[in-house]
Amino acid sequence: MLFSPNDSLSPSVPQLELSGANWAEFAMRFRNAMRGKFLWGHFNGTDIRPVCSIPSSTDTDSSASSSGTATPTSISSALSTTAAARTPAPSSRTSANSPHTPSYILGTDGEILDWDHYESLARSLLMTRLPTSTAFIVDELSSVQDMWSAVVSKYTYKGAFSQTRLRCDFLCLQCPKNGDVQRFLADLHSCHTELKSMGVTINDDNY
Repeated sequence: MLFSPNDSLSPSVPQLELSGANWAEFAMRFRNAMRGKFLWGHFNGTDIRPVCSIPSSTDTDSSASSSGTATPTSISSALSTTAAARTPAPSSRTSANSPHTPSYILGTDGEILDWDHYESLARSLLMTRLPTSTAFIVDELSSVQDMWSAVVSKYTYKGAFSQTRLRCDFLCLQCPKNGDVQRFLADLHSCHTELKSMGVTINDDNY
C-alpha cells in the first residue's frame, strides 16, 4: 500500500444537519478534508477502479482479425487500445487532480485491492458525518461517487431553503423596547458571523 490516509476526520468538519442549514460549510470542509487525504477522486468519479486486463474489442474488430483482413477502423481501434494500455496508469492517490478521466486504467491485483481499501475508507468517512436517516438512504448505493451525488442533490435544495429561512429570521431581528442596545448589537454581530460561516449572505445594507 503506497499511501495510508488517516481513518478519522478533523473536528473542523461538522456533522451535517438534517435541515441542511450548515450544508455550505459542511460541503466546503468535507471536500477539503478529502482532498487532504487524496480521496476526493472517489467522490467526484475521477479516481476510477483499475482493471487487470483490457476490455474485449467489438465483434466487428474480432471478425476482421479472424479473417486476416485489417480494416482502417480495426487498425485505428487497435492503435488506440494499445496506446491506452501503454499509457502509465495514474496513481489512484493523484487522479483526482487529472484534467481528463480515462474510461479504464490497467492495474495489478495489489493496486485493485488498494483502490477498494480507499473506496471503503472514503465511504466510512462520509457516513460518520451524515444524519442517520440520510445514512440509511445512501448506504444502499454501491459507490462513493453515487453516495456523494445523492447527498449533494438532496442537501443543495434543503440548504438553499434553510438559508433563505435563516436570512429572513435574521432580518426580522429587532432590539426589544427598553432593551440593552449594546448587548443586542453584540448578539446581532455574532449571529451575522455564524450565518456567514454557514454560507448565508447578508448584504451590508440589511446588516
